[in-house]
Amino acid sequence: VFIVGVYLGVASKTMVLPFTWLIFTELSTVFLNLRWFLIKAGKGDGPAITVVAILFALTFGFARVLVYGLGTVHFALHLPTLRTCQVSYIPEATLAIIMAGQVMNAVWFYKIVKIAMRGGKKPTSPAPQEPQSIEPAASRHEKIQ
Repeated sequence: VFIVGVYLGVASKTMVLPFTWLIFTELSTVFLNLRWFLIKAGKGDGPAITVVAILFALTFGFARVLVYGLGTVHFALHLPTLRTCQVSYIPEATLAIIMAGQVMNAVWFYKIVKIAMRGGKKPTSPAPQEPQSIEPAASRHEKIQ
């Protein structure tokens, strides 16, 4: 989504500002990569992963939700001006792709916040339980004896 949106913006040679804030949203990728490296290095349960997960959530929220959202609104408000570009469908196509990216960022942000709230660690799964029988306990006890 982002690569196509950036390509359309650059191809039209009229959308420098949208290109700038689209690139800015990659700020959070630094912390995503750090998180991945910590997990692969076997440090996925230490204090560093907690710090990185929180920084990732904060930068993602700031860059990909707030700045990206403001950029989307700005882009939509200036759509009539952008229609003067060489290829007439590029502004509308770019706006559609950018709006799809905004939805995707919102979904990801929800999941990222959940991970950050548990300290960046993997979710703990409950202990496996014994299979339950539908027979009453008394009849199972009688069969064993």
